Order: sequence, then C-alpha cells, then structure tokens
Amino acid sequence: MGIIGYAVWSELTDGLFGFRAMLPLALSTLWSGMWPAMQYWGVKSLYFPGLPIDQQDVEWWATGYMHWGGMAVLLVGGYAIAYWSWKRSIY
Repeated sequence: MGIIGYAVWSELTDGLFGFRAMLPLALSTLWSGMWPAMQYWGVKSLYFPGLPIDQQDVEWWATGYMHWGGMAVLLVGGYAIAYWSWKRSIY
C-alpha cells in the first residue's frame, strides 16, 4: 500500500516515480505475498498442521514454476506496458 501511495503522490506532485513505474512492482509484491497461501490451498492430499508443506504434492498452479513465472510476467510485462505508454505520451 505504501508503494501505491507513493506512486499516486508522485503523479499528483512532481515526484521521481509515477504510478506507471510503481504499479508492476506493487503487483509483484502482492503476488509474492500470495505464494504461501497458494501452496497451502494447492496441496492435493490431506494436510495436517505441523507437517512440512515443502515436500507435499501440489496442483499445477501452486508450483514454483507458476510462482516465478507469474512474477516474471508481472514485472517484465508491466514495465513493457509502462514503457510503451510512456513512449506514446511523448509524441
């Protein structure tokens, strides 16, 4: 919330980073905060508190590939869209 607040404040004033520059970072931070919950919800077998969740078999959407792939899509795609919209606003 602090990152988004700073981005909005920078848009309203003459700050260094605007909303377009901070939104991909804020979304990727939110995405990384969802990882433990996705891993917990994605366990295929019964899970009992106290068991290690790292060795459990999980659904495809709760794997590490989806975690890091989603992070890459949010960061690279978000900054690509921000750069494209920044270039369009110059002309």
